[in-house]
Amino acid sequence: MLARRSWIAGAIATAATAADSPWTIVRRPDDATLIADLSAGEGVLAAVAGPKALLSLDEGVNWTSPNLPDRASSIFALSPADLWLVGAEGLWHSTDAGAGWKRRLDQTGLERVYFLNPEHGFACGAGRTILESADGGESWKRVAAADEPDTAAAYTVYHWIHFVTPRAGIITGTSRPPRRGNTGVLPAWRDPLAHVRRREWPGASITLETRDAGGVWKHSTTSLFGRISRVRYSRDGHGLAVVEFHD
Repeated sequence: MLARRSWIAGAIATAATAADSPWTIVRRPDDATLIADLSAGEGVLAAVAGPKALLSLDEGVNWTSPNLPDRASSIFALSPADLWLVGAEGLWHSTDAGAGWKRRLDQTGLERVYFLNPEHGFACGAGRTILESADGGESWKRVAAADEPDTAAAYTVYHWIHFVTPRAGIITGTSRPPRRGNTGVLPAWRDPLAHVRRREWPGASITLETRDAGGVWKHSTTSLFGRISRVRYSRDGHGLAVVEFHD
């Protein structure tokens, strides 16, 4: 996992510069606390950390710092005006590009939200939680398939949602119970940096896939070092996954 820097950098490919250098670097060097989430959707770039945010509705040309109603962990854009924010206390919705927010779900522990259209969306997070709404976020129901993997709910987190098409989607998660016992030769007070030298230990990597817009989800679980924190697929079936290692 790359270290978090004191700037936000977004690489944007443009046809005009493809001949020599196809990348433009966008930087904001004055805030070390922001965490980039540069793929909010529909040309929207977002970076959030707690009560702070940077938001671009035009692929990085212009940036604003909207007021947030909650300590945020991620933003999803159905369109540049239609934004969803995952906060510490629930889900928030804006229909005016972040100028005003309305809370649509009062629940802690959520990490991501994804809407296929203005009515149909999903949210996921800690406690083996996957939720679905069919009425624009007015009401939510738990997705039963979230509880099918044989992992402890207390240590299972679903943290990523991505749809390749309006029907084909994927949700990834991980279950990683804490390591128990004294794994070092010396007691902790004699060797306080022992955790830095400890090897990674595997957890359960969970994947749920749907081919019918969430009507049916099929899950698979495998042992994996680290966690799959980001997944992107193209329509031709090729994809990329980011694996983040814990230690």
